[in-house]
Amino acid sequence: MASQLNYSHVKKTCLIFILLLSFSFCFSQNSARVSIVRGARLIFNFESMDNIQNGRTLGSAPTGFTELELYYKHATINGWNLYVEATTANLEGDYNAVNINLSAINLHVYIDGVFSTTVSLGDVSPILIGQRNGDYTAGGTHTVTISYDCGLAGELIGLETNTFRTDMNFTLQSQ
Repeated sequence: MASQLNYSHVKKTCLIFILLLSFSFCFSQNSARVSIVRGARLIFNFESMDNIQNGRTLGSAPTGFTELELYYKHATINGWNLYVEATTANLEGDYNAVNINLSAINLHVYIDGVFSTTVSLGDVSPILIGQRNGDYTAGGTHTVTISYDCGLAGELIGLETNTFRTDMNFTLQSQ
C-alpha cells in the first residue's frame, strides 16, 4: 500500500524538529555583545609645555570620548563584567622612542549617563563595570561612555612634545 505512512520516518522527523526547536530556544536565551560605537583609538597630542605640565583630556562627562553599546542576556548566569585593556604596553610616541606608562591614563566611566567608576589603564585588566543580581536590566541595551585623562597629576613633566597613541580592546564576560 503506497498510501500507508512510514511511522518510523515520521517519528524521526518529529524528533529532529523538536531537538532543533529546543536548541534554538536555549541559544536564544543567552546572548552577549559589546559594540564600539566610537573612540577605540586613543591619541594624546602633547604639543606644548602647557599640555605636558597640565595633562590632556579626551571627552567630557557624560558624553565621553569612547561610546560602547552593551547587551547581555543569560538565563542562568547572574552577572557580567566589562574589561578594558590597551593593545600596547605603553602609550607609544610618534616622533621618538619615549613612551608614556599606561598608569598615567585614568578612565572615567558612565553607564546610561550616570557616573560609575574611575580606573587606571595601568591596572591589569581593569573591570570597568560589573553587573550582578539586577544592577542593570537583564536583557537590556546599555550605553557606556568613557572619558580619558593623561598626565593631569604632572607626572609627564620633562617629557618632550609628541603625539602618543594606543588602541583599546573591550571584553564582555560572564561572572
